[in-house]
Amino acid sequence: LLDTLQRSGCHHVYVHFDVDVIDPQDFRSSYYQVPWGPTLAAMADTIGALHRHFDVVGLSVLEYCDREARDRERLVTALK
Repeated sequence: LLDTLQRSGCHHVYVHFDVDVIDPQDFRSSYYQVPWGPTLAAMADTIGALHRHFDVVGLSVLEYCDREARDRERLVTALK
C-alpha cells in the first residue's frame, strides 16, 4: 500500500477504516464479522505507517458496533 501511494506522488491521504475487516477472533465489535482478516494491531500498524509517510487529512471509522468495552478501548488506543 505504501509503495503504491508513494509511487503515485500523492502527499495527502484520507483513511477510511471499516472495522469489519478485523478478524473476529481478535475484535468482535463490528456489525459484519469476517473470519481470517488482519488483527487490530496489524491495522493500527498500517494506519500508523500512513501517518508517518503522508499527511493524513481525515480518518473515518465505520461498521463499529459497541459489543465489548474492551474492544472500544483497544480501538481508541490503536488509533492514537
